[in-house]
This record gives sequence, structure tokens and C-alpha cells, in this order.
Amino acid sequence: MNIGTEYTKSLIYDTYGRLQSISSGSDTFTYSYLPNSNMVQTVTRPHNLSTTFSYEPHRNLITAVENKHNSTIISKYDYVNDDIGRRTCMSRSGTAFTTAYTINGYNDCSEVTSAVSSILSEYDYSYNFDNIGNRLTSALGASSTSYTANSLNPVYHNHSATGNSFQPDLQR
Repeated sequence: MNIGTEYTKSLIYDTYGRLQSISSGSDTFTYSYLPNSNMVQTVTRPHNLSTTFSYEPHRNLITAVENKHNSTIISKYDYVNDDIGRRTCMSRSGTAFTTAYTINGYNDCSEVTSAVSSILSEYDYSYNFDNIGNRLTSALGASSTSYTANSLNPVYHNHSATGNSFQPDLQR
């Protein structure tokens, strides 16, 4: 069976065994890494597209992801992480959207409990959990939903503020 050359792929690895490039036809994706690490620094794609990753010093936590076409920043995401590695703030910029940020809140179990948007309050959300991590409520803007857990603890029923109800079929 011949599926044609358009499906032929070429993978090249560097001397450390890291993926260096993938080629298919005339399209090539190249990868570069931070010195002395396996963390991807840049991915270059066909049509002058690239993605650059930035990291916290001495940790593998991403602080920025920048997507460009030539020298134009299409989208850039900047992140702030707390001491235990949870993302606490995200801002975005570039031609793809209006500059914005989101601040995340966490509970003592590191579950995300809220996010506040700098653009529209309709994008604010919140979650409440019981002591063993079952979600009790969620809200997105003015819309809210409550959840009920069964005796085995998975959420099995939820009720939205609009009166819509959902109960998954747990029988397999």
C-alpha cells in the first residue's frame, strides 16, 4: 500500500536524544533548548511562526509563552507562580486580543477557587469544595451551578441556576 510522500516524516535528534526537528514535505519544525536542560526554549514552524518559552530561574515553571509571526507578537502569555509552584496570575497581550490578566485564588488544598478577569466580570469564576475535594458550587459571571456527591464521593448530579439539571449515566 502506498499512502504517498505527503505522509512521510523525518525526525532528527540532537546528541542528547532531544527532538531537534520534524520535517514533512517542505514543512520543518525545529526545537531549541535552554542550555544544559531538556526544557524547550523555542519551536520554529513553517510560514515564519515561532513560539518561545521562558522559565523561572532554577525551576521548570513557565513564566511566558510568546507566539510570533515574523517579528509580530500574535499572543503572549505571562505567568506568575507562587513559592509552591501554583500559577497565581496570568496576563496576555498581542494582536490576537486585548491586554488582560487573570488572578487565581487557591484554597489550602491548592484547588483553584477563583479567577478574576481584568476585562469583563462575566469571565470571573469561582469554585467551592468540601473537605475531601468534591466540588460543591461553581460560578461563571452571574451563572452558578451546585453539585451533589453520592456516597462514593464522585459528583453525580448538578443543578444550574437556570433550572437545568444533569445526572450522568454511571452504569457501564
